[in-house]
This record gives sequence, structure tokens and C-alpha cells, in this order.
Amino acid sequence: MKNFVAVIATDETMQQLQEMNLRGRFDLERLTEKTINALQKKIEKNATQYTHLILEVAAIRHSDVGAAIDLLERLQKTTAARLIVLMQDYAPDSGAVQDVQSIGIKDVLTDKPLWLRKRLQEILYEDPMQEAGTSCPSFCISPEQHELAVVPEPPGEEHPVPAAPSQSYAKVPPSAITRQEAKKFLLPKRPISQPTTNAITVAFAGAGSRMGTTTQAMQMLLFLVANGYTAALIEMSDRSMLSEYLTNPELCPEHYKIRGLDFYRTRSSLLAAKRQYQYVVLDYGDFERIPDITSFMEKDFKIICTGVKPQESAKLAPVFEVDDGSLMYCFSFVPPTDAAEVQELMKSRKIYFAPPAPDYWSYTGEDDTYQKLLDLNET
Repeated sequence: MKNFVAVIATDETMQQLQEMNLRGRFDLERLTEKTINALQKKIEKNATQYTHLILEVAAIRHSDVGAAIDLLERLQKTTAARLIVLMQDYAPDSGAVQDVQSIGIKDVLTDKPLWLRKRLQEILYEDPMQEAGTSCPSFCISPEQHELAVVPEPPGEEHPVPAAPSQSYAKVPPSAITRQEAKKFLLPKRPISQPTTNAITVAFAGAGSRMGTTTQAMQMLLFLVANGYTAALIEMSDRSMLSEYLTNPELCPEHYKIRGLDFYRTRSSLLAAKRQYQYVVLDYGDFERIPDITSFMEKDFKIICTGVKPQESAKLAPVFEVDDGSLMYCFSFVPPTDAAEVQELMKSRKIYFAPPAPDYWSYTGEDDTYQKLLDLNET
């Protein structure tokens, strides 16, 4: 399997990459969209294909390093590609380079052409299965999480969320404050819905199994995090699907992280998590297996994932029995030719059509869809 490299670069750098790739060691695709928003949508739409993304700051309009960092910061949350930033016009100790590094980008290259070529060869010739961007990644628990994992936890006990570390407000010269440090002093972004003392809950359940429930819960989590909200996902069913992506799922702690995203393994953490985040996404699994339907119906947003095949539609009967007008319906795998018929049949209910999402860990970039979903509750 070859690396697939998306490139945002000047003509000179693109030519250099093409010369490096005369033997076809990796696949190259140059992204030529004119605006940051268009680039973001293009990358996220094809996120599962790219193993690497090369972004040259000089190729961004007006060499806008701030816009480049905003894009990179979002892509870190929404894609699994390895991000490589080219900043040949900047000194290694410059504020701009430090700002890029402060958001967690490891490959920030300020080398001149000869050394730059050597560094890019080292990165792009690596085995892609050893890097981010695979469809079934294997993740490791971080050392502090591993300590928690080996401590037995009493069943049914609520797990308090650790308090945030205290911040130091010692005098620091402005030149020493990175972009990431400065964000700590900003007020949190207001939720899309009306603010509340506890987190807003967004619950997903499937009208049957294999309806894309976990996929849609993950897409909602990625949407919220990509847009600057604090959010976590809790698996409310008896089986934890997402913890299986950890290297040692049998040692999985109650609260764990994958690619910077927060997850809770059981429903026992709900009350504690609601005090910690602006949004909590809940994956209930199969609707008919929810032990307490009242618990599901009390959530702020309630989405039922379903399809249009006869055997799938039949599973909606028990859902319709409890629908008090507050449920929303997410249709997956619907051909465009069938969408109009579905809208007509469900015209008295709130529905939306899910975009294809082949990978849990990559966001589809469909901000308009998920923004509209959260707005449906107001209509």
C-alpha cells in the first residue's frame, strides 16, 4: 500500500515533490481550491484516502499563517492524515513556527530546498501502515491513562471527572505567549442551543442493529469538537465498541482518549461528564435493547438512525409508539432517487440524510448537515 499525499503548495515545491516521485513511490494530489473553507471541505470529504497532508504556508492566500493554523487545528481533530507544514520563509525560533508547533504539529519544516527534500523523502517513503491515515488504526493508552486502567473499579460507581489543573498567571512577555497558550484565556464558545448549567445531551439510537448509530454519534462528536465546543461521547449500551480500538481494550479505563477525543466506557459517567463539557453525545445502540426508554426520551436531542429497506423500516414501529414529536430520524445509505419519497412519507416528522462516513475517526466535513440537525429542535 502506497502513501496518498494531498498537497497545498507553490509551483516550485510541487515540482520538487513530483521529481521526488518519479518512480511512483507515493500518490500525489495537488489541492487547488482558492479559499480556506473550500480546502477544508475538500480534505475532509476525502479524509479516509489521504495518509499525509503537506501544507506550505506560502501557498495560502497572502501567506496568512493565522488562517493556515486555523485549518491545521481543525484537521487535527477531523482527519487521521499526518500533517506536514512547510515554513521555509520563517526562522525555526520565530513566533509563527512556535504557534504551529503549539497546536501539536510535529513535522514543521523550515529547511532550505536541499535539506527540505531530504526530510520529505524520509517522511513520505515510510510505510503508511506505521503512520496515521489507516482505516483501522491501533491506538495506545497514554501513560497517565494506563495507570488508571490497572486499578479495579467498583461496578455502578460514578466516576468523577478530574478537575482541570490550576493555571499560573505569572507575568509572561507577550512574545513568549503562543497561540495555544493564549486560547486558555478566552471565554468558552457558546453552545448552539440555549446555554444551560449542565451539558446539552445528544442521544443516538438505532432502529435495529447495524444502522450506523455509532458512526453518526462519532460524526456529531467530531462536528462539535471541530467547531470549538467541549464534547465527549459516552457508550450507553452494555458493549463498548470504541474501546476495542485501544491496544489493550481489556485494560481500558472508564475515561480514555483516542486522537484527543474524550470517551467514557459506561453510562455510570453521565452525571459527572455533564458537569465537565458543553455537549455529551450518547450512543445507546439498538433502540429495542434500551432498558429504560424514559432515560433516552429525556435527553435534549434524540436521533433515531434507520434505513429505507423493508426490514429496516419495520423496526421503526416501536419507535413511532413512543415518539412524542421530539424524535429526529437519520436515514443512512439512502439513494438520491429515494430521498424524495422518504421525505413525503416522513413529512410530519423531523428527518435528515446522513452523508457517507466510511471511517469512525474522520469527519465528513458536513457542517451544514449537523448544524441543521441541532437546529431542527427549534422548528
